[in-house]
Amino acid sequence: MCAVVKGYPMVVKKQRRPGAYVERPFDTPLFHWFSTADRDRQLCAYLRETFGIDEDMAREAIRMADDAQKSFKRELVERGAAASMPLARRAPMRLCLRVDPTTTIRS
Repeated sequence: MCAVVKGYPMVVKKQRRPGAYVERPFDTPLFHWFSTADRDRQLCAYLRETFGIDEDMAREAIRMADDAQKSFKRELVERGAAASMPLARRAPMRLCLRVDPTTTIRS
C-alpha cells in the first residue's frame, strides 16, 4: 500500500484535529488487500465491528463502489481516447503526463 495513502488519515488527525470542529469519530483503519476476497472480508468485518452494518448491506455497498469505479475508469479511457484522436491525426507522437492523485506539489 502507498505510504502516503496509508499515513494520510493519521496526518489529518494530528494536523487538522477533526474532532475540534465536529463531534464525529475519526478512524484510521489499515487494510492489506492482496485479493478482492481479502478486501471484501476485511471491509465487512470492519463495518460490522465499527458501525454495526450487516454483511449483506456491506457487500451491496462494495458492489456499488466497484460499479462506480468501473464506470469512472471506462469514462476516463473514453474521454482520453477522444481527446487524443485529433492529436494522433496531426502528429504521430504524443506525450502523456500522469499525476499521482495521492500527492500534492507545493511551490
